[in-house]
Amino acid sequence: MKKLGKILYYILAVGLALAVATYLIYEIVWQGVLDVSHILRTLLLVATMILAIYRVASGMGRGRKKHSEQFFRERYGDLIGNAFTVPSTTSKQFFKALDYYQYNQPVKLTEAMCALAPQCTNNDERFAVMLFMAIGYDEMYMYEKAAEAYEQALLYRENSTAASNLGLCYQRLGNYEKAIDAYRYAIKAEPENAYAYNNLAQVYIRREEYEEALLYADMAIERKENFREAYSAKALAYAMRGEAEAYENAVRKYALYGGDKNWLIALAKDMGAEIV
Repeated sequence: MKKLGKILYYILAVGLALAVATYLIYEIVWQGVLDVSHILRTLLLVATMILAIYRVASGMGRGRKKHSEQFFRERYGDLIGNAFTVPSTTSKQFFKALDYYQYNQPVKLTEAMCALAPQCTNNDERFAVMLFMAIGYDEMYMYEKAAEAYEQALLYRENSTAASNLGLCYQRLGNYEKAIDAYRYAIKAEPENAYAYNNLAQVYIRREEYEEALLYADMAIERKENFREAYSAKALAYAMRGEAEAYENAVRKYALYGGDKNWLIALAKDMGAEIV
């Protein structure tokens, strides 16, 4: 893309310069017009246009501005922790690789983290590298590889986010037992993690254990009152149990906090709920 940008720049710039030169020659030689101020204005306009073309063309090839280490520490501080606090070639490579995550380039992210893994010198660094490696695999829908990397990360540090993500991988793979174990681990690591409770509720719905699903959905709502996904879990559980009034109340709450009511009703129908 960088080469293409430069080629386009040269073609447009040369073409524009030739067009202007031809125009000026026509004005001076054939029309006999020699207006210095007019010529200067024309040249200034052309120079401005060429500069604009250059900026566009060079921008096509030049990568987006790199974020600073401080940017990543502020945004992902709970995940990075104390990793790579000492400036080194490895730390520079790590924070450079996080730009791939920021710009949604999971293939490059996982490749970079795989290359960094052998260079880690402590558990904080190992955790951070394995976690972002797992996130890269996760975003590529490679859930088995992602689960392996999350498991590795959790060997180096207890972390609720990593455990929740691990549970989601197992859930997508249909391994509900391991998903439940991962979510329980996430809750143990961070008892106020509303998402882990909601994820448990969703798994129990899949297992048709609606009492457990309602229990964990309520626990999620206790920690995050406007948690619409937890209300969707409650609505589905009540629908499958045939409790019409409770189902309607949950659907209203779900819609109140921004949920798509029609989507939820359709989902309940697809699951075979008769009261919808």
